[in-house]
Amino acid sequence: DPASDITGDANGDGTRDSAQDEFIEFYNNSSASLDISGYTLSDGSELRHTFPASTIIPANKFLVVFGGGTPTGSFGGSIVQTASEGELNLSNNGDVITIENPSGDVVLIYSSSDTGINHGSNQSVTRSPDFTGGFVLHTDANAALLFSPGLLIDGNTLSINTFTNDELSIFPNPVNNGIITIKSSISGVKKIELYDLTGRLVKQQILNSETVDLQSITSGVYILKVGIEDKTATTKLLIQ
Repeated sequence: DPASDITGDANGDGTRDSAQDEFIEFYNNSSASLDISGYTLSDGSELRHTFPASTIIPANKFLVVFGGGTPTGSFGGSIVQTASEGELNLSNNGDVITIENPSGDVVLIYSSSDTGINHGSNQSVTRSPDFTGGFVLHTDANAALLFSPGLLIDGNTLSINTFTNDELSIFPNPVNNGIITIKSSISGVKKIELYDLTGRLVKQQILNSETVDLQSITSGVYILKVGIEDKTATTKLLIQ
């Protein structure tokens, strides 16, 4: 339930919107990547979001679905999507969120009435402790924050493993022809995220090869994040 002023701007795009700043956060607590391509998110009987092709939540990582807007920031490096049907349309009372796989099997249900929590409290609901605890109002878990999409309750980024020097190479840098190569000795799906220096996500891609086309990106300094399975690397990238 986004607060009625700018403090309710959960998606970070500079505008508080009662529909666009609603969000649902998912966490993959397994040791393997989870492919949820084609899964659906419904609010009651209404379809609200279909997870697009190549939606893969790495092990021990978050995915956040916002109601809309232009989510701005890294959200702890989480996968970020906006509702494919235009909104989530979450209710403050009696809401039931259902996740189904492409075969129509129900794999997850969240019933707000089962928690006994007032969901109209100008903040999000979260698990406390992170991942394993029961559902509580966010300020009951951390009085300083109304929400923390893609982050831990305390607002910190979930720590993950980093690559060693011999496990990943990214070249050339500076980029002078619009193409970079990413090579790794670790097998698995490669995901790249490119942010400008204001923290705005300008490119996100699942790689099917070792090359990334950046020819459409304006010249400047960027932050490139590369993830494979549960490992990540972040580096400055100069595009000329």
